[in-house]
Amino acid sequence: MNPVVKNSLIATSVLATVYIFNLALPQNLSYAIAASTVLILVLGKFVFSIDFKFSSIKENIQFLVMPILFNMGALAYVSFINVSYGRFMVAILAILVNYYMFVALRRVKNLGERASIFYRNVLIAISFVTIFLTTSMLFRIYMIASTSPYMVLFQLALVGLVFTLVYYVSYFLAWENGGGNVKFHSYNLVNALIAAEIAWVSTIWIVNYPVLSISEKATLSGTPLPAITITIIFYFLWGIISHKLDKSLSRKILTEYMLLTIVFLGVLLITAKWLPIS
Repeated sequence: MNPVVKNSLIATSVLATVYIFNLALPQNLSYAIAASTVLILVLGKFVFSIDFKFSSIKENIQFLVMPILFNMGALAYVSFINVSYGRFMVAILAILVNYYMFVALRRVKNLGERASIFYRNVLIAISFVTIFLTTSMLFRIYMIASTSPYMVLFQLALVGLVFTLVYYVSYFLAWENGGGNVKFHSYNLVNALIAAEIAWVSTIWIVNYPVLSISEKATLSGTPLPAITITIIFYFLWGIISHKLDKSLSRKILTEYMLLTIVFLGVLLITAKWLPIS
């Protein structure tokens, strides 16, 4: 068996135990997230031979952070699903994604194989999913804490975490596409600032999508609309950046991305039930 496939299967099988725990005890989400993070670090060291020395941590952090972020978001998403079979299906999908993510990360980390379009596209797709899942988790936590007298602090934390998340994912995608140099930091910064601004505005009025309840207040059912919005906007921005990286950006491509983004956002804004959180 190919060593990359073998190691990825081992890592996926180990992380699958965390999802089994999460399905059995969804109320213990924090323990599941902590366990997945520790296991990914251990797997990185002993299965994928990641060097944790300070001199090489910047290079190897690309391999570790994306699995940690993805599994944090996926475990939280599973926990917040009300229907048991829905939790099971999402957990199975997350386990499968873990396998393909580890294979793709291992291939892309090898500079000689970075040119593989397939593995690059796998990581791009997983990055979009990671932003969606992780921002969903952050907005749900904010909704739970919205009645706290320290809500302003939670707002600042939400905006800061969304900024950090989007900046890292944008940086990661630029790196794995061969453009992680200084001149792309400005693009990463713009992506993160736009996402943070959406997060800040959204704290005033969070809407879940779809809302099936007739309640006058938003609940934890459904998915926070800001998470979907940020993902769509990031899709648009990264699409433009990726074509710039490939030197294939044209007016036609820009128009296509703009039209798709407007259509997706339009459908969301029209079909959402605009009910305030309080």
